[in-house]
Order: sequence, then structure tokens, then C-alpha cells
Amino acid sequence: MTDKEKIVYIASKFALKDKVIELYKELMKYGHIVTIIWWQWEGKQSLKDLSDNEFYNDPRIKFIKKRDLFGIDECDIFVLLSDENEYMNFNGTNFEMGYATAKGKEVYVIGKLDKSALYSGVIWCRDIPDFIVKMICRR
Repeated sequence: MTDKEKIVYIASKFALKDKVIELYKELMKYGHIVTIIWWQWEGKQSLKDLSDNEFYNDPRIKFIKKRDLFGIDECDIFVLLSDENEYMNFNGTNFEMGYATAKGKEVYVIGKLDKSALYSGVIWCRDIPDFIVKMICRR
């Protein structure tokens, strides 16, 4: 890995899977490494039918948390990919972004995100091409 290649964690929703894959391909094209390819496993959706107690105690859910936090620990850059046209609500993704921020990671947001003073330290990008330009210019 060269100084220009970065390790990236992509946070988003399964509803934006096509955009996540587009971002992943762009990052790979520039030689970057993505830590966790979480969107290839859709088994978590079937776990949503469990009761709260079953869900939060299921070993698969505990594994997902450990896996994703490890991916953030290992990254240079954290990217939250949101919708470019409408504001979205996130649950786990907000937790991940807070974790990345606390770890001192470089944090980018692509797309619309509710306005919050706590997001003032992130690098906001309109879309994927804007993110690529901003990421390259910061190197």
C-alpha cells in the first residue's frame, strides 16, 4: 500500500446498496481498500423479526457489531453514504460515525444528513464524484 492508498470503511443502509456498490467500485478503481464488505450479507434483515431480547442477544448480531467496529478501527477514512436527494434517518450508522469520530478518523458524509452541530467536524460531499475529488485533494 502506498501513501496515496487509503483504508476505508463505508457506512450506510441496505436500502442504498446500489450506491454503496458504486462507491466501493470507485474506491477500488483508485487502489483504496474497503475494510468490511457488509452489504454482501443480507441475513440481518431476517433477524428483524426476532423479539428485542432475542435480537440483541443473538450471536450473529453481536458478531456484526464486533466486525463493524473492527472495520472502523482499521480504517483511515470513514464514509457515511446517505441519499443525495432526501434526508434519511440512520440508527447504527450514526453510532458508527460517532465511534469513528471518537477514534479520530477522517469522516466524510456523502448526500443529505440531518443538520446537527455534532456533525460540524465531518467533510460533507454532494455525491460520490465530489467525495472522490475532496478525498484526493486532501492527500
